Amino acid sequence: MNILKKIALVLPNLLFFAISHASCNTTKISLIDSTFILTGKVIDSITTDPVHLVSIYLMDHQSSSTPVKTVVTNESGDFQLTYSQRSFYLKINHLGFQPQIKRIETPSGSNIDIGTIRLHKIDNKLEEVAVSSKRPTLELITGGYRFNAENNILGNSTNIAELLKQVPGLTVDEMEGKLQLLGKGATVLINGRKVNLGGQDLLNYLKSLPSNEVLSVNVLTSPGAAYDSAGDGGVLDIRLKKNSNLGFFGSASTSVSTLWGTDQSLNLNLKKSKFEISLGYNFSYGENLHKRNDLIKNYFLPDSSYLYRQEQVSERSQRTHSMKINTLYNIDSTSTLSFNYWYASFYGKFPNERDATIYNRKDEFQRQLKQRDFMFLDNNFHIVDLIYDKDFKKKNKLSIGMNYAKYSNENNTSFWRKAYDFSNTEINSSENDSRNFIIKRPYEIWTFNTDYKTNIGRSIDLKFGVKYARANTESFFKNLTTDGNIVGGEANIEDKVQYNENILAAYSSLSGKYKHFSFDVGLRLESFDYKLRSLSTDEQIKNNYLNLFPNFNVRYDFEDLKNSITLSGNRRIERPGYNMLNPFAVTNNPIYFTNGNTQLKPYFANRLDLQYSHKWNSNHSLIFSLYGNSSKNMFTYISRYNEEVGSPEFNYYNDYNLNQIGGYVMSQNKFGSSVNVSTYLSAQRPTFRSNKTEDILLPGIVNFSGSINTFINILPKTTVQIFGFYASKRNSFQMQYGATGYITTGLQQKVLRDKLNISLTIEDIFNLQKAPISILGNVISIETVNKLKSRYAKLSFSYNFGKTFSAKQTKKLEKDSRID
Repeated sequence: MNILKKIALVLPNLLFFAISHASCNTTKISLIDSTFILTGKVIDSITTDPVHLVSIYLMDHQSSSTPVKTVVTNESGDFQLTYSQRSFYLKINHLGFQPQIKRIETPSGSNIDIGTIRLHKIDNKLEEVAVSSKRPTLELITGGYRFNAENNILGNSTNIAELLKQVPGLTVDEMEGKLQLLGKGATVLINGRKVNLGGQDLLNYLKSLPSNEVLSVNVLTSPGAAYDSAGDGGVLDIRLKKNSNLGFFGSASTSVSTLWGTDQSLNLNLKKSKFEISLGYNFSYGENLHKRNDLIKNYFLPDSSYLYRQEQVSERSQRTHSMKINTLYNIDSTSTLSFNYWYASFYGKFPNERDATIYNRKDEFQRQLKQRDFMFLDNNFHIVDLIYDKDFKKKNKLSIGMNYAKYSNENNTSFWRKAYDFSNTEINSSENDSRNFIIKRPYEIWTFNTDYKTNIGRSIDLKFGVKYARANTESFFKNLTTDGNIVGGEANIEDKVQYNENILAAYSSLSGKYKHFSFDVGLRLESFDYKLRSLSTDEQIKNNYLNLFPNFNVRYDFEDLKNSITLSGNRRIERPGYNMLNPFAVTNNPIYFTNGNTQLKPYFANRLDLQYSHKWNSNHSLIFSLYGNSSKNMFTYISRYNEEVGSPEFNYYNDYNLNQIGGYVMSQNKFGSSVNVSTYLSAQRPTFRSNKTEDILLPGIVNFSGSINTFINILPKTTVQIFGFYASKRNSFQMQYGATGYITTGLQQKVLRDKLNISLTIEDIFNLQKAPISILGNVISIETVNKLKSRYAKLSFSYNFGKTFSAKQTKKLEKDSRID
């Protein structure tokens, strides 16, 4: 209650401060800057009749995907808008006509009439519409950049986790269960809603969702105050496709690969004047072969054996189901109510064979260990959204949302391990064991949020909101022998843990434009508390804290509109998950064990970005960025020797500090009408330090990563996509990762009047993957080579169908309060 009182006192002052300063800025700008009125008329080039409801988009840049203002023409084909900048672009777009882009330059202090715009009808063929609507693969947006996936061949008929491997700066590591942005953890959102999962659970959820529904991925290295502060690496906002046409539409796709794997999906969309509904189902199944060779040196084994030569083989398989139901009801011309439901099921089977040969310090054979592991994952995800949106006059907007998420995760791992002599005869050894670990993590999350955006000046927007989130779980852990008996005298043989957390947040942000400057500054206040309780020991751990998170983004556009420079900064937080806090031990590895840490604290990350963009023309552009970030007292998975049990352990500790500098360059190039190429190259250098002098850390080294994504239209209906990726060797605290690289190519052919797409994908023409290679100091040393079978061919079919309804005009333009 004390925290709530503090927030109740701080929030009004925070919002008052933002509103009062915004009001002052508005007054000053209105005295200095002068606005003008731009008018025009749109007609049919053949009939010369006025064209009604043509969309007029005002954009700062020719390649922008987010307009500054939008108006539509009235029944006479006329439109009118007001603006303050002297140079900008107008995009004129209407179904059935060729879109146009016009550059507008106005004399200072004068209004302008651009006269009559003649729209030319196009032949109503899908291929022509698709070509005119293609976006560049990479785009610059406020706080980061955007990866457009709508024309992606390799990402078609697969899952979102596979598609994300093509996003520049993003690393998807299935072996380690990590998703990192420029070397740090990222928060994942879908349509602006946070996915409250992390690690392997997050990857499993993304694997259960089809990628052909993804429109774009917004990569926000400097997210605004409206976003949650969690995630030290930034935010990935995955945006799904929306149908904007009235009618009934659908798509069906299937694919089969030689890996072996298959994907099937069906999507249906119905949209009428006030109501729209979308249904979707996806099924996928995949197999893979994972090979691993280890050279393990352990200097603390009781019998002085120290060298393992271990080989592992795992035949992995996974099966996923997912379905969605999305509905939207237009209450009136200014308000909507939407309901969304997602369900996903992930089942994974990971049998593992380990054969290890053990030598003593004289390099003499001692014995051989054989271990067979069987791990099963059975995860189910339910997500429900209920959102009310209201548009007021002058484009003020209110959004009220509720989100409910429920996850039931079960991990069942069993193994048996036996020792053999040189003649392959079973012998007695303390390492002989058979065990079954059962971990169940069902939890649910409730989230409520209210956001309001208002225009307080001609070019100034104020946005503020509040959010409350509550998470509950009761996790169950058990360590049994395979006959079901609990082994006496062992620590942490069974535990049931209750975990509750509450997050209350409020934010305010101010954004706008003044001459050549645009800005977005904000402040977020978050209160966080959690309680962890062991039902077996009745021990409780509590913690709470209140933090402020500022952010800013300032951009300057040069006179020629071809160059811009942006400076942005933010502060973010990374909180330990409840699975890290739980102290339950897992001992299925014969040379070390893993454990949690109930004393973990959150850590903060501060980041500064400087970004420059240049556009030669509509076909060639470049984005260059330099950044630096710093984190202290990070919790990281590190190996140390545990004297109490006489064995090394992997655990989380708050003892590590990281400073990182880096930069990246992205280019977007179009050569004629046939070739589109986007490239990405990044370099970064981390510096590691530990609060414990006895820890041995690897030195930070400069590492590189890069990608090239090429689309070639070899025929009007035939497209080739070539994607290449490479990452150099890199260090992370005690872990060293080897270089990784591959090339993937895809061929797409459109037939049946573009309704049927046929694509052939060849994955990994060459593969350099050798990772991770880990060195863990004088406690335990592991040299590992991993090999994931990934060379395969995939054949995919996608069929689009539907019918457009004739639109009926039910209201006049001037009665729509959403139009200024």
